[in-house]
Amino acid sequence: MLRSRLVLTLLAGLTLVAFAAVPAGSATPSGASGLAATVSGGTITVTGTASFGGEDPVEVGVDGANDNTGGANTAPLGVDLTRMLISQPDPNSPALQFTFDVAALTGGGTPEHVAYNWDIKVDGGDPEGGVNKSLKSWRTRVASTTNTSPYAAVFDCVPQAPPQTGSTCSAGPTVPVVYDEASSQVRLSVPLALIEADPGSTIEAWLRISSPVWIGATAGTQTLAGQYDTSTHDPYTVPTKTVRLGIAPTGSPISYTATASLSGSSFSGSLVKPGPGTYDVGAQVCFGANCGTATTTVTI
Repeated sequence: MLRSRLVLTLLAGLTLVAFAAVPAGSATPSGASGLAATVSGGTITVTGTASFGGEDPVEVGVDGANDNTGGANTAPLGVDLTRMLISQPDPNSPALQFTFDVAALTGGGTPEHVAYNWDIKVDGGDPEGGVNKSLKSWRTRVASTTNTSPYAAVFDCVPQAPPQTGSTCSAGPTVPVVYDEASSQVRLSVPLALIEADPGSTIEAWLRISSPVWIGATAGTQTLAGQYDTSTHDPYTVPTKTVRLGIAPTGSPISYTATASLSGSSFSGSLVKPGPGTYDVGAQVCFGANCGTATTTVTI
């Protein structure tokens, strides 16, 4: 109960947005500006301003083409899963984009009875002190009391007490979702707080039913009547903001081994002063794998 209250408190001030499709390689690069290196005693103090770029879509899983029920004949209905992608497009917006990449999404998706399901465990899942969640979406929900089209929500899942097996999942708050016919994608924008994740958290596929990720037919609002396509995926790590420092003789490669402290976008740190000479002092700014560097010269 305490954990649930904490999640709701964190969500209260959060603005939920739906992310646009982000092609790989299109994220703004990370970098640093105003880099300064000051020699004092036996140390070099390094300061500057970091700018963090977003994370490109990370392909966590691939599924074969035309392996869905009905093959190529039914693929245009949005039921042939081809890839699974996760990313944090905006480093300043604590939300992840979960993307179902499908072979086709004719008409923007099949209404009402085709469901998109993604079961995850965060930080090891419930037995390891983490949590289990089920992400679900429908193109329309006319038959549902929510009557929101399109509809997506994060379902909270709690393992049943032994000797029973399985989990009981209940619908939590809705989240933004985009059914993008042009990109053949269904994209859910999920706040980190809603899945109780933090920067550095690990998100893994969770085998709740037959497969962690599936596109299926539903009867009524939730009952699974059949699956068109299923898959699983590799673990994903929520990106973190880091700044590392390094020093090398001018013209030589820099190894970034010292960690700088961050306060907003400003960073500072120190390096051990080497012997006399001219050196390049560098800062490496990263948001996950999106890294950029800046250098300045210092003479000792």
